[in-house]
Amino acid sequence: MPGRPPGRGRQLEPREGVALGFHAVRGALLRTPKKVEKVLLARGQRDERTRQIVALARKAGVPHGQVPREAIERLAGGVRHQGIAARLAETELLTAAELVETLPERPLLVAIDSVSDPRNLGAIIRTAAAVRADGLFLPGHRSAGLSPAVRRTAEGGVDLLPVARAG
Repeated sequence: MPGRPPGRGRQLEPREGVALGFHAVRGALLRTPKKVEKVLLARGQRDERTRQIVALARKAGVPHGQVPREAIERLAGGVRHQGIAARLAETELLTAAELVETLPERPLLVAIDSVSDPRNLGAIIRTAAAVRADGLFLPGHRSAGLSPAVRRTAEGGVDLLPVARAG
């Protein structure tokens, strides 16, 4: 979060802390409900997906409420949102050394290099989480960050595997 110093060499991604769209919000509520601070729904939205999100939020004890669609659009910053968003606790990126300390004896690691398209990074993260990778390394430069677009495409995968910034 800008203005707040990161701890122990960790970095917080700009615009982090938002999940957008049905799959990303559903994934966060199912996999890491303690990270979900609040679910926001576009006012007047009453479809089956919205009912599913409300039921999951209630089950997890997560506050939820309807807001004007414009509020979600401002939060989304141009990313598609389906009228559903969630505010998440900030995800701290590990340092490379911190990630290495947590690895099992024969780890499966994914190293990203120059993936600037958020949808491509999200797809890689989703795949890494699906094959139960032990960690993911993002380069320090020339790479997409963990933005709402990445979270949306990763469908909750961001919260399933440790991510580190590597030089």
